[in-house]
Amino acid sequence: MFFTKIISNFINFVFKLFNIIIVYRYGNPIGEIVYLTSFIHKLHKENPARKIIVITKYHEIFFNNKKIFLNIKFSGNPNFNRFILFILNRINGLNIINFNPPLINLEKDIHFLINYSKKTHIANLLIKNNQDGDFKNVKNEFFFSEIEKKELEIKLKLPENFALIHSETKKDFSTIKNWGYQNIQEVVNGIKKIEWIQIGLSTEYNLNNVQHKFDLSIREMAYVVYRCKFLVSLEGVFNHLASCFLKKNFLILSGMLPLEATFYPNNIIISATENLSCFPCYKLNNCFVKNKPCTNKILPVHVIDKINNSFPNLR
Repeated sequence: MFFTKIISNFINFVFKLFNIIIVYRYGNPIGEIVYLTSFIHKLHKENPARKIIVITKYHEIFFNNKKIFLNIKFSGNPNFNRFILFILNRINGLNIINFNPPLINLEKDIHFLINYSKKTHIANLLIKNNQDGDFKNVKNEFFFSEIEKKELEIKLKLPENFALIHSETKKDFSTIKNWGYQNIQEVVNGIKKIEWIQIGLSTEYNLNNVQHKFDLSIREMAYVVYRCKFLVSLEGVFNHLASCFLKKNFLILSGMLPLEATFYPNNIIISATENLSCFPCYKLNNCFVKNKPCTNKILPVHVIDKINNSFPNLR
């Protein structure tokens, strides 16, 4: 252990000497890697001369980001990745930064934010040196080249004016964030003066009276968000991508996490958590309150009214 610490300190010293910083994140959640773009911005702003090396599974999130010196993708070989992580995890420091969530022993079905202040934005928690609760300043980034924009426009065949919506969130992490596809459908039915595009996975409930753009790549998904007029979203990756382009996002929030945990300045929050003693519950899947009031008290008319107030021409 002592020998490992000496090596770690030496490597971090060398990296500091040559103004190099490595940030790595290993895992599948796309949203948490989108958070990393806000950290890259912070690092670059502090020292524009830094050589920032990023290692992730989804390196395409960082294409065209001129703040990054080297953008590396973890290999497709799990054993090799485990070896690389074994090394990186032992030489962490100010110049080799682990962007993974903290390893905390929790009982099953509990979100790790339960151990932090209710003012903590997840991005600020992962940004190790910025745990000040200043969630209002979090903004993610995503960059396209002009050529890529033209190629995506041709490939995706998007209408001139449209809004985005999805019927449910990915259920492999949490099911408690869903609002109900029937409610989502009523929002679509209630706002008829704009073309709706449903994004997400083809295995999710298919809404009526919408275009479907399912199973998009990350960059295609980001471009659709970039081009939309606004979004109606649940907690998840689309919320984080909307931050990149400051798109007005009508965010339907469950009571799982505090409002600040996934907040961005472009969000219009729609929730029913006021005066709920169970809020925030930090439960990932199993609501223990009858009728799940945090989402069931949100009515489609509440979302429709918020949209109409922001876009009176859609009435």
